[in-house]
Amino acid sequence: SHYEVIYREFPESKRAPEAKYLVAMIHLNYYKDPKKAKNLLTQLISDYPKSVFAEKAKGVYQDIERGEKSQKEKDKQKEKRK
Repeated sequence: SHYEVIYREFPESKRAPEAKYLVAMIHLNYYKDPKKAKNLLTQLISDYPKSVFAEKAKGVYQDIERGEKSQKEKDKQKEKRK
């Protein structure tokens, strides 16, 4: 995507953190790939720790983690009912 070009080709750009954040959101919401989204969010937090998008990334990452835990608990409950 165009966003990937920004953070890969111009990692020092002030738009790079935003681009990486948007790619993570696309993977999460459009492709339904939380694993890839978490990977990108982790990279963003590591590569651009002072960016406002790093703070946003931390929140989204935590939301994904909570959702995964909740789903695991639901799956356990289903197994108990069988």
